[in-house]
Amino acid sequence: MPYGRLVIDPRLRGSDGEMKYVLGGGSLLHKLIWPGGHTFSGICKLYADYVYRRYRSPTIVFDRYATGASTKDVTRPRRTEGVMGCDTSSRIFGIGKENSPKKVMSSEILQGGHAVRSSSDPGPLARTLSCRNDFARSWIFVEDYGLYRFRGISVHLSPDCTSNAVYTQPDIDPPLVQTIEVDGVGKYVTVCNNMNILHMCEVLVMGCPYSKYGDQCNMSCGHCDDVWCSLSDGACPGECKDRYTGPKCDKSCDGCTDISCNKDGCKDGCVTGKRGNYCDKSCSPNCKNNVCGQSDGFCTEGCMTSYWTDTCRMNCSTNCIESICNISTGSCVKGCRDGYRGQDCNDGCPYSKYGDQCNLTCGHCDEVWCNLSDGACPGECEDWYMGPKCDKSCDGCTGSSCNKNGCTRGCVVGKHGDYCDQSCSQNCKDNLCRQSDGFCTEGCVVGYSGNKCQNDCPANCKDSVCGQSDKKCTDGCVTGKYGDFCDQSCSQNCKNNLCRQSDGFCTKGCTVGHWGDHCQNECPANCKTSVCGQIDRACTDGCLTGKYGDYCDQSCPPNCKNNVCGQNDRKCTAGCVPGKHGNYCDHTCPPDCKNNVCGQNNGFCTEGCAVGHWGDECQNDCHPNCKNSMCGQIDRACTAGCVTGKHGYYCTQLCPPNCKNNICGQSDGFCTEGCMPGYWTGTCRMNCSTNCIESTCSISTGSCVNGCRNGYQGRDCNDEKEADATGEEPDISGTGIGIGLGAGIVLGAVGALVTVYVCQRVR
Repeated sequence: MPYGRLVIDPRLRGSDGEMKYVLGGGSLLHKLIWPGGHTFSGICKLYADYVYRRYRSPTIVFDRYATGASTKDVTRPRRTEGVMGCDTSSRIFGIGKENSPKKVMSSEILQGGHAVRSSSDPGPLARTLSCRNDFARSWIFVEDYGLYRFRGISVHLSPDCTSNAVYTQPDIDPPLVQTIEVDGVGKYVTVCNNMNILHMCEVLVMGCPYSKYGDQCNMSCGHCDDVWCSLSDGACPGECKDRYTGPKCDKSCDGCTDISCNKDGCKDGCVTGKRGNYCDKSCSPNCKNNVCGQSDGFCTEGCMTSYWTDTCRMNCSTNCIESICNISTGSCVKGCRDGYRGQDCNDGCPYSKYGDQCNLTCGHCDEVWCNLSDGACPGECEDWYMGPKCDKSCDGCTGSSCNKNGCTRGCVVGKHGDYCDQSCSQNCKDNLCRQSDGFCTEGCVVGYSGNKCQNDCPANCKDSVCGQSDKKCTDGCVTGKYGDFCDQSCSQNCKNNLCRQSDGFCTKGCTVGHWGDHCQNECPANCKTSVCGQIDRACTDGCLTGKYGDYCDQSCPPNCKNNVCGQNDRKCTAGCVPGKHGNYCDHTCPPDCKNNVCGQNNGFCTEGCAVGHWGDECQNDCHPNCKNSMCGQIDRACTAGCVTGKHGYYCTQLCPPNCKNNICGQSDGFCTEGCMPGYWTGTCRMNCSTNCIESTCSISTGSCVNGCRNGYQGRDCNDEKEADATGEEPDISGTGIGIGLGAGIVLGAVGALVTVYVCQRVR
């Protein structure tokens, strides 16, 4: 039949008059345009839908290719872009004019709608698949209801149907187009069926070359360990080669610590800057030190400056000082830039405020707000204020005369500068300095030099006084130094380490043992404490014990105390040895001198007398009533007190007879240990009241200490009591003591009379 035309035979009409169609398969193939990118299964469905819509229940016949060249031989390479698989000649299909319609089976390996060229390389994957025609009773036609039936089919990776099937279709009608995924390796792919009828439009065997996978076979397998990867998703069925990880073994272990990994991931964590199970992801570039958690990517050591959140991907507010904010909250750690406030420093300042956190107050701008950043006033200042911010008071200006640019008539004492807001150096004398540069016009206070008295005087200047301009020590040097700047040391032998500033002469003499202008010579050996005259070397502090003379080269008299005598006259200057007196200690002391010591000049007993004696030379005896026979050396008064029963200066008077233990004070005769019972006063000459219980009364007041006898009352118990209504006298003997003692205490302490009545009725 002509190409592209459908010939309808009237004999094909049914008894009901409905037309029956027989379609030429070759013509049908040219009827529709193949959309780009479709697979043969998709194109098959396209044809099936087309035929069903137009012809309902047609019969489709495929003729065998004619011998020799034909339009099909040209068209097929064009449609497959020259990439062809199995031969489609009559040898394969076995369908011709002399044959009945048989099964049509294509075992081409197709990829994305294009046939894959067979290879002569007999590799492990199905690279040289053959096309077979083993089942003579398989027919291709379309039933009236227009569905394809695939019941009973099975797929084998072998040249026949005897091997185990890698897929078997369940005994149900599948969808119109069915994709069977078989993930296997073999040289052959055979589709078999166990039924007489196989309704099949096309068989597409999807395979890939070695180390490739995917729908388009354009993806490379990873580093599987001696095993091919899955053709569908590239997964490695076994382990990975060394230094690779992941289900597809396509991830390098370079990000793993010590490159230690297996198929499941990195075993010992990630190197710095990496994260994830396979350590193939990078930490946030803002992580401090490029360190983050392997599982969550959190920056474990914090963020780089100006970033926050767990992964440090949020920017700190640009208004944060130094762009530093809290990693958890984003609040500005060091505060806000001038003119901003709030936790994140995004709020501006209110009226009259500026600066960091808006905590600075604008100056006295004349009816204009100040700059939020630096507080500068754009216009003039209010009266009495000056400066760019109008925040400087004119109080420092002479007469408070000023404008925005500064003081117009100079500064008050202690101030300098355009605004007179700078203080003169505290080291300026009288606190006076020049307005323009702060020069101390009256000089410096003690210890300083320089234009602004900013420099210390040389450390060794006496009293820290030096010239303002030349720093020379004008009042001399500290001890041990000399020279204009007191930077030279006096001789170490100068007494008190003092020398003349101009030449180093030892002005206070020499240290022990030396003499000369610079105390460079040694003193005579017998000089006391080795001290001698700086100029003549004479022993100026005397001589060593036992020596005298200008140079201490003569011996002292033998009885000199401690063998010491006058350097010039050899008199015993420290006194005499015990028992001797006189200038040269050549006289004997009186015999009764205490410790046998007497005055060197007159022989008087200077340390007192022996016990029982008195007088200049202890020639008299003490009074026998002196206690322990001790009396004064000059006035013979008893110095240790009197014997019992005596008193007085010389212990010649008797103590009062009522003194307890017959003891009284030496000076006044008062009974110091109290009175005998029944007596009182200091000398125990007054009788206690006979109405006192046990006749006992206070030695100082006479009040009854133990209370009154029955029938009497009062401090001294001399007042009679009146009987009560019962005719009985109240018993207050228990309270009398309190009254007496209380009264005595009060009278003794404050000199006042207090009467206390305490009554207790006896029933």
